Amino acid sequence: MREIVATEGVAGLWKGVGPAMARAAALTASQLATYDESKQALMRWTSLEEGFFLHLRFYAVQVQQQG
Repeated sequence: MREIVATEGVAGLWKGVGPAMARAAALTASQLATYDESKQALMRWTSLEEGFFLHLRFYAVQVQQQG
């Protein structure tokens, strides 16, 4: 960090933050949309209602698919 500050100044510590934030925002938006659609599908296909058990079941399905 000292080398960056010495060669590029304090602003050098923030290099790349803009693109990284744009990437994070796009990723988060897509995850939220996917989560919401999947949750709605689970509510249609099961007797689960909005709440803890719906969230628990959603993540159980995700873990099962990954493992």
